[in-house]
Amino acid sequence: MAAGHAAPDVPRQAPTPSGSSGGEPRRFTTYYVNFEEPFRRTPVGVDTNDHTLDMVVAPDLTWTWKDRDEFEALGVSGHFSIEFSETVEAASREVLELIESGAAPFDGSWVGWAPPSDWTVPVLHPRWQEEPPTPWNRREWAYPLPYR
Repeated sequence: MAAGHAAPDVPRQAPTPSGSSGGEPRRFTTYYVNFEEPFRRTPVGVDTNDHTLDMVVAPDLTWTWKDRDEFEALGVSGHFSIEFSETVEAASREVLELIESGAAPFDGSWVGWAPPSDWTVPVLHPRWQEEPPTPWNRREWAYPLPYR
């Protein structure tokens, strides 16, 4: 399964290129891999939920975990189910295989990407704070305890 293209209702990983901005010429700095719920359409946009675990991958494909200790603590405490934690771990192994093999999106094809110059900053829907979230249909499987 390719990164960022997980089957519906399966936790997904979303590698995205990051770069510098603020008046300097854009320069590719990192891939950021965010493990998260599948996106769900809502009347005002999309909903998802972060799974805490992330990876930061440099252009030379060296990588580090971000928030691994917090992710593991959520599993140990029962806030994440054992099966859910194992599913996210399996997704992270898939990403590691992509990194180690230099497969897309870690093949360098994103290094020169920049947004079109006519792109503007999106505007939030006026009801974005009032619209109730659209829960993931596997929420109870993943999160047996309420997060406090």
